[in-house]
Amino acid sequence: MDSSAPRQRRLQQDRLLLTELRFGDAVPMARYTLSDAFGDPVVQVQVRWPDGEAEYAQWDAEGDPLPEPSPSDEVADTGLTWSDLSLDFLWWPGANMLGQEQVKSRQALVLILDAPAEREDVHQVKLWVDVRALFIVRAELMDKKGKLQKRIEVDSIKQVREDFWMVKDLIIRDFIHNRHIGIRFEEVIEVDEES
Repeated sequence: MDSSAPRQRRLQQDRLLLTELRFGDAVPMARYTLSDAFGDPVVQVQVRWPDGEAEYAQWDAEGDPLPEPSPSDEVADTGLTWSDLSLDFLWWPGANMLGQEQVKSRQALVLILDAPAEREDVHQVKLWVDVRALFIVRAELMDKKGKLQKRIEVDSIKQVREDFWMVKDLIIRDFIHNRHIGIRFEEVIEVDEES
């Protein structure tokens, strides 16, 4: 290794992502508000799944509508896509089970999903689902040649209440752009709404 070559600097950005998940509604919905490191909103996106297909809407920092984003669009220069955040592949039909494997000391079911025809950025997704807790341990997105494009992996989990666990750290490895993105879920608040 040539010690005179300049070292590549690692770019690190902190962002705040407020996420509202309403999967129990008649039409499941997720809303994401991305803020800069100072807490000022940058963009807000809402994803709804009527009939199992994702519908996106987007607003700027002032709340004005923006053009509908594509799942493969980058989220405000973070390296993440809206598909990464919404895990939209979890709504794709037709999963086939391949068997079981051990992943990070957890027994997991292995599933394969074909991407919808309109998704040119990904061909298939391979999922590892924890057998006991039934949450995604790992997801790998592949192109038409079967080449790994991106890996989304749960790095740690935390207990929210006695009967409910949630992801604490999520690691996304983007092999196309040679990026490593970490997401930490700092706080979970459950909201009971009155009928």
